[in-house]
Amino acid sequence: MNFCLLSLFLLYKASPNFTISFQPQDIKVAQEIIEFAEIELLRISKDMEVEQGFISHINIRLVFSTSEVEEINVFPDWGIGCAIPDKYMILLKSPRIIKYPIDIRTLVAHEISHIILGNISPVKIPRWFDEGMAMYESSEWKLGESIWLSWANFTHSILPLSSIETYFPENHRKAKLAYVESFSTISFIVNQFGEESLKEIIRTLRGNNNSSDSLIQETPLSSFSQVLQNVLGLNSDDFTKEWEKWVKRQYTGFSLLINTLFPGILLLLVFFLVICLKRRKIKADNIKICESKINTNEHD
Repeated sequence: MNFCLLSLFLLYKASPNFTISFQPQDIKVAQEIIEFAEIELLRISKDMEVEQGFISHINIRLVFSTSEVEEINVFPDWGIGCAIPDKYMILLKSPRIIKYPIDIRTLVAHEISHIILGNISPVKIPRWFDEGMAMYESSEWKLGESIWLSWANFTHSILPLSSIETYFPENHRKAKLAYVESFSTISFIVNQFGEESLKEIIRTLRGNNNSSDSLIQETPLSSFSQVLQNVLGLNSDDFTKEWEKWVKRQYTGFSLLINTLFPGILLLLVFFLVICLKRRKIKADNIKICESKINTNEHD
């Protein structure tokens, strides 16, 4: 892996499956990105049962200035990464122009998932499924996501899946909710139908359905709704209705209360435990001191 001068300001770094371009100031993060990328490509390809070599060489561009972000004009205000599957390209904002900490490996895995999924399907994949799978593969679900979804359910502000099928909202808060809902659709599939059903959806999209039903194997795919129908027995409308019912059961006002209060309660319990242990230690030390004094007096 050798560096070569691309211009007065940019460098290239190449690995077996990736090439990354970056400014000299980003040399350390570029090294991390390309190392993570090779590992995550292998892992996610295995998860989606894609043969090694199916995905062509991927170019990663590390965007280094706000002016360049504006010039490219593909990032929403809240975005830090972007994948262009048909061009096998990933654009990432340099940590130097992001004002908050980011997990580089998670970000890289997320965008690689988009590249793979975007190149295996003969039908248009809904944005919510694409983003949900990217979050699933990059393990992005945290406690905060549960709180977001519980709050949206509590306030009756859940976004219809049909509204995030093609585009996500430009508003940061609504976009965050769109991502959370997207991941929850994958959770719904795994929870209600099993992880194997999720894998079967990917196989069907990939055109390598392992089903014993020859009619399903021989019927050309016409839509993502057909994929859901073939694998889950639900078309898109039915899937949306069942997902909404599941979300309303799973993410209630009670779960919002528990998820919000539990960390605080746990912290309080830890605090009291530490105080009790310290008091116990002080008491034990005092007893030892008293016993030592008594023994000293007896000797005197």
